[in-house]
Amino acid sequence: MKSAPQQRELFPRPTPMPGTAFVNDRVCFRTEGTQRVISVQGIVVAHYSIEDRAAEAYAMVMLFESGYADQNDIARCFGYSIRTLRRAAKVARQTARMHGTPIYIWKNGKVVAEKP
Repeated sequence: MKSAPQQRELFPRPTPMPGTAFVNDRVCFRTEGTQRVISVQGIVVAHYSIEDRAAEAYAMVMLFESGYADQNDIARCFGYSIRTLRRAAKVARQTARMHGTPIYIWKNGKVVAEKP
């Protein structure tokens, strides 16, 4: 008796482009040259130069504060310690308090301003 032939995968996953890193199943970032793009569920949420440390810190804090990724995963993928991520979040809140500006985060698919 012949066994049934192996069924092919209906929707094969494309191989990621070089320079792509996955933080978790929702968040990934791609670095090309000196530019980096962060996507959440396929939507670009940040785009910055990798030389701009403030923009990188803001993007990491935004991902964590919005709940899209765990701080351990963010720190691992960006090459920082968890303590560095917490320090960046603390500095962002202090700066927002100092200038009286809200912190903008993603919540339930919307950009929401929260007081620090």
